Amino acid sequence: MLLSVNRHNFREEVLESSQLVFVNFWVNWSEECKQMKMLMKKLDSELEQGCKIVEVDWEKDHKLAEKYRVFGTPSLLVFSDGELVGQYSGTLNVNEFFEETNAWLSTNSKQEMMEN
Repeated sequence: MLLSVNRHNFREEVLESSQLVFVNFWVNWSEECKQMKMLMKKLDSELEQGCKIVEVDWEKDHKLAEKYRVFGTPSLLVFSDGELVGQYSGTLNVNEFFEETNAWLSTNSKQEMMEN
């Protein structure tokens, strides 16, 4: 099950996370959002540790959406060490998404190894 975040816990769960964080903005009436949510659940079960996926109900948290310029759904934001490093709008191509995710994870792992 994906963790729901909002403006009250966004800082703790996303910005202060040491993991790569995928933030899925969605609405419950959209077929594209339902497909994206299914994809996010699948990714959550298949991705390595070192990243997490959370979701934001776009209709319930407009202020958070506006802050990150999310004006439509589905939208996916990618954060690394509290910084926005990627943003997608619309339905994702699964293969391309996995390739980019693995590249981000590799980059994060290399940086962690260099810091230790």
